[in-house]
Amino acid sequence: MTSTEPKSVRHQTTVHTDKGKTVVVYYKTAVVTFNDKEIILNTGGWWTSSTQDRMNWASKNFDLNYRIQRKGKAWYVNYQDKQQAFDAEKIRLDRETGEVTPVKATDKN
Repeated sequence: MTSTEPKSVRHQTTVHTDKGKTVVVYYKTAVVTFNDKEIILNTGGWWTSSTQDRMNWASKNFDLNYRIQRKGKAWYVNYQDKQQAFDAEKIRLDRETGEVTPVKATDKN
């Protein structure tokens, strides 16, 4: 599979493909990585409104159908008619089952 060169789409935000996945990078963090099976959301430890904005931008522009919301300091992901806590630095959305799970540091993505 081929990769594409990063294309600038917003301030400090690029999009490219790598090994069959589309990757949205904000500064140096791959905040959204997806293919037809899964979506990986990654704060990189940056729980900021800008990170949230880039995640929601990707959802809207690539028809990924999730929404990240904040209530105070807590983050939530709305996906497939469910709202779940976004309380891990990186989470996986299963596009088939709608399951939302944390990604462990040992998982490859």
